[in-house]
Amino acid sequence: MVSSRTILLLLAGALIMMVALRFQGQSLVTPSAPSGILSLEFSKTAADVEKISNEWSGDKRFAFYLNTVLDYFYLLFYGVFLFFAARFFAARSKQFQKFGNYAAIAGITAAALDAIENALMLFNVTIQPVDFIAKLTSTIATTKFLLAGVAVAYVLIMAIASLFTKSEK
Repeated sequence: MVSSRTILLLLAGALIMMVALRFQGQSLVTPSAPSGILSLEFSKTAADVEKISNEWSGDKRFAFYLNTVLDYFYLLFYGVFLFFAARFFAARSKQFQKFGNYAAIAGITAAALDAIENALMLFNVTIQPVDFIAKLTSTIATTKFLLAGVAVAYVLIMAIASLFTKSEK
């Protein structure tokens, strides 16, 4: 079992990367991408991707590539954090152990989907926008956020509950 200190270090890394991505990605906010990289993640057509891609030329294109590279580090931190944090709390609760194990799998799966999503966005921006890939990217992004949401909700609820209860195991 991973120690609580390791879990806290992973959380700190994830939070630092989240803030870094937020600041670094500010230049990606454009008329066609009002939500920055999220606009690209949820673009469902090649035409939408192409509009964003055309606005992201020069320095903005470099910012997109850098944001994607940073996101690969971020997904490692948050994916491993969610996996171990959910497993940590699952091991301490008989009642919610099974759900905790599912939440752990959801968290690490979200990170894996994030990696695939990044690769698909890179293809669509760098090679050529394709409708199927845009739709697939959007579907993967939606699934990623849902799975991460489940894992985050479990970890938060269990962390708060642990403040008021003793370990069951």
